[in-house]
Amino acid sequence: MRKETTEQILSSSSVVGAVGLFEDILGRGVMLRVRVTGKSVTPFVKGEEVLTIRKVPGDSLRTGDVILFKKKGRISDRPRIARIKINGHAGIIFQTKGDALTAPDEPVRKEHILGKVCRVENRSENINLETGMQRSVNYLVAAASLFEAWLLYRPEKARATDSAALLKSRGQRAAPSKSPLNGRE
Repeated sequence: MRKETTEQILSSSSVVGAVGLFEDILGRGVMLRVRVTGKSVTPFVKGEEVLTIRKVPGDSLRTGDVILFKKKGRISDRPRIARIKINGHAGIIFQTKGDALTAPDEPVRKEHILGKVCRVENRSENINLETGMQRSVNYLVAAASLFEAWLLYRPEKARATDSAALLKSRGQRAAPSKSPLNGRE
């Protein structure tokens, strides 16, 4: 039996009007092939690759999966699922983050997910993202990405404590800092 696929070559600027088209294609159970130009998931996707996307149930998604979703009438830049939360009334919430970005994106509800990237093709490789090995790699990349975000965005007080400890270990003293609260805490 032949698998149906549809290839749409769209640039980032033409994706705005494509939400309905993508929803229709994926909603029919047809795999969608899209040539990408963005770099939010660099080095995983560098641009000019062809991604194969398929519709999957939201509860089958895992940390590390690369997804396509709609937000405010636009299609996402294929971020990776960094964390999954179950939120009482809202249901399943996905925290996403592009590998090349330092901060996580706004949370995504499962009804906004259009599909999951299941294959990445470029001139030299054809990577199936649904093998056990590749899923493990994707999970590790997501965990490392979250750790990087935590290091960069952890509370200021924790960074100040780390800096003071480092200076103390070197036998130096930290200069008094001016608090944005004018000395009140």
